[in-house]
Amino acid sequence: MSDLNQETFCNCFGCDRPIHVGERVHSISYTREKIVSSNSVQPDYAEALGTWCSPCFAELLKKGSCDVAVEHFISED
Repeated sequence: MSDLNQETFCNCFGCDRPIHVGERVHSISYTREKIVSSNSVQPDYAEALGTWCSPCFAELLKKGSCDVAVEHFISED
């Protein structure tokens, strides 16, 4: 196995550069959850919507918005 720092985890949604294992990233995700009680929530589905390197995420924050695809969410209860 190669050096873990050179193993690609994913590509940045902003600049498309490889994000390597061990790097810090910023992610947006979607979860569907069941409210089990007044103080307990149980997730039953999760999906990553995007992962960005720090410089690209800083640009998103300046912009104030981002576009993410939602076409394959599970919509049933």
